[in-house]
Amino acid sequence: MKLNRLFPDSGYASPLLSYQALYVLMFFCMLWSLCYLRPFYDGYGDTPSYFNAWLHLKEFRPDGARTPVYPLVITAFRVLFGLDAGGMMTAIFQWLVFLVAVNYFRKSLLLLGVGLRGSFLATAVFALCPGVFHYNICYITESLAVSGMIFFMYFIIRLGKTPEVRDIYLAAVTLTFLVFLRPAFIYLLPLTALYAGVLWLRFRREAVRTVRAGLISLAVVVGLYAGYGVAVNRCYGLHTISYISVYNNLYLIREAKLMTPSSATTSAIREIIETNVTDGESVDFQSIEREIRPFFELDLAEQERYADSVASSNKTALLKYLLLSRFNQFSKYPALICYIPGSDHRSGEYRMSAAYIPIQTFLWFAVIYAVWLCVYYRKRREIPVVSMMLLAVSMGLAAVVFVGYNRPRQQV
Repeated sequence: MKLNRLFPDSGYASPLLSYQALYVLMFFCMLWSLCYLRPFYDGYGDTPSYFNAWLHLKEFRPDGARTPVYPLVITAFRVLFGLDAGGMMTAIFQWLVFLVAVNYFRKSLLLLGVGLRGSFLATAVFALCPGVFHYNICYITESLAVSGMIFFMYFIIRLGKTPEVRDIYLAAVTLTFLVFLRPAFIYLLPLTALYAGVLWLRFRREAVRTVRAGLISLAVVVGLYAGYGVAVNRCYGLHTISYISVYNNLYLIREAKLMTPSSATTSAIREIIETNVTDGESVDFQSIEREIRPFFELDLAEQERYADSVASSNKTALLKYLLLSRFNQFSKYPALICYIPGSDHRSGEYRMSAAYIPIQTFLWFAVIYAVWLCVYYRKRREIPVVSMMLLAVSMGLAAVVFVGYNRPRQQV
């Protein structure tokens, strides 16, 4: 079989500007990144918590910190291939999933009406993003989150064009995968519900069976999420599916200087604050983490009640701090940092070097996209549903990054 039958047309005559060349380059990028792979037992800061989650999941009870998808993935490779080879197989798996996602990224662009050449160039930029070399060899959820979002948006675009029952089921499966991979993806549930409502109004007479399948599928996903939340509440007393959100709230409260003795809801919390929390400003992540670490000895529900109490009592101050601090941080560090594997030649130790991608690039793209939507509406007097959904998902993801952004930390 000829290669041109295996790979799609890029629109360019040069063999260097072809999908064959792009995938060969990605393959060598994968081999290069795997040379710097860390073993499971020398993983990243979040890796041990994914391993520990399995201790609860195997007893058919939720873990308080981590949702089940990624612990099941890395545990499966660890069991099948052992502690040493399991890490390598996990990284290869994440790379292979990403390679498939690249093709779905290309197909999504074509569905949106982007030409062959434009689709190839955009796909190449996405496929060769420096951050991929880092995330695909990490034992954290970012790699599968990126790939999963590409799959989800592909099915969303297809549904906006011509709804099919098969695409609805696949979109529902992908949505379930995402919300149980990273709790931050919960924002996709209301957006998807709104999107389903718009599609129902648009196609209810043409595809009754398809629309019905979509509403039922969405109800199942929401039901699974709610059921998991009930299980977490029964085991830990939490009103969220992951304790990590409580930890993030504690960090934000301390960062905003709202963690004072007067904010304490119990005597134990007051003692922790008076003993560990300094009056001055903690300028880095590690300092703040050391100050709030004693909270981890408390009951999870007690930590959540305290964080919720401070946040609800200081909504204006917290929002003001969040906006001002993040804008100040972005002006000081005006880039998203993607870490590329490498080595420190002076010491011979593993090290990550940084590649900077300007945040302004994304912001300007969002502004241009929004202006285009306004022009489109003015000319045709209709709202492009798929485009609005893409913009909403992108803005939601940007908001999650904005709220959770921390100052760049030194990598080892």
